[in-house]
Amino acid sequence: MPNMNPTAAHTTTSSNTSQSRRRNVQNYSLIWVDGTIDKSEDEWKNNIEIVEDIISDINIFKKPEECIPLLNTINMEKILVITSGFLGEILVRDIHNLLQLDAIYILCGNAARHKAWAENWSKIQGVFTSINDICDSLKKVVHQIDHNEISISFISNQTIMEIASGQRNLDQLELSYMYSVLFKEIILEIDDADLESFNKLIEYCHQQKVPESQLAYFHHEYHRQSPIWWYTKDLFIYGMLNKALRTFNVECMLKMGFFIRKLHQQIEQLYYKQLDDYRESFTVYRDQALSQQNFQKLLTAKDGLLSFNSFLLASKNRKVSMSFVEDSLRKTTDTVGILFIITINQKQISTSTTPFAMIDDYSAICGEQHILFTMHTVFHVSEITPTVSNNRLWEVSLTLT
Repeated sequence: MPNMNPTAAHTTTSSNTSQSRRRNVQNYSLIWVDGTIDKSEDEWKNNIEIVEDIISDINIFKKPEECIPLLNTINMEKILVITSGFLGEILVRDIHNLLQLDAIYILCGNAARHKAWAENWSKIQGVFTSINDICDSLKKVVHQIDHNEISISFISNQTIMEIASGQRNLDQLELSYMYSVLFKEIILEIDDADLESFNKLIEYCHQQKVPESQLAYFHHEYHRQSPIWWYTKDLFIYGMLNKALRTFNVECMLKMGFFIRKLHQQIEQLYYKQLDDYRESFTVYRDQALSQQNFQKLLTAKDGLLSFNSFLLASKNRKVSMSFVEDSLRKTTDTVGILFIITINQKQISTSTTPFAMIDDYSAICGEQHILFTMHTVFHVSEITPTVSNNRLWEVSLTLT
């Protein structure tokens, strides 16, 4: 039986951090630095358990210098930090510019004492006296991370021409692109027992440190809702699936295979059901924060192709699609904000194209005019232009191929 004690199962110290890192299926890890922290005390134990309802990988340190080695080794997840006021003032100077660091929270007994210096650091989300207030912010931040941590492949026009002329083979494309194509073909052909596969996924999630409260809810309520509802629900499924496909975690991808298949099938069914609604061309939007490295790849893909190697959620509402990227730009100068403007013209694409569906009637998120594309949707990149209001925010015009 898996260990069901949240504190024992999830929190780690520097002595067993490496084991924890191998099992993290979330897109983020938490570093908690406080000289007074004591997991044997009820108040601290309660605070840790509250945070574990959101983040399973919690690494606790009493001195700022103790966490630096771990911070420097994390490269597959975003880092979140909770620290006391006095230690935070020391720590923030050493870590604020780390690319993987997403957000810092100051937890102290006297907020007024630390607000002045904290306001000088863009990644500090605030000075808090309550762990519950921190968790309210954490829920929004981790959802934003899950949204941005999606695998994208870029194929330049030159590469396409070289493949067409025989100068380059298909197997010379980006590995992430090739692997996602192969995985999609394989996983959609597998026919396995849903109940057995579901139980294996639950057991895997226990072992991989998924927050117990979220997993229990998914376990007991799964058959009451559709795959689209679960994908859009603010739980572990969305981020775990994105990370598995982004890092090509084969074990996790296979464990989630039945869910991927069911989600694709529901999108496909809705796609054919809604074909009459697609007679006129329409536009949807997707915001994305890109690293400088991926932004350079995007620039080379003009007149080429772009592939989202996971499922893709977009919206007909431009304002809905701008919410996350604006927050990302405020935190750091290390990222470039992208608003993908996606044109869909059913008359110019085959009905056998990668399916997509309007999902408002099936989603856990109401009223946001969402369109959900199945995994590995490919678009043609036509225009890439900076916005007038912000030179770090670009608009990229895509057309469904």
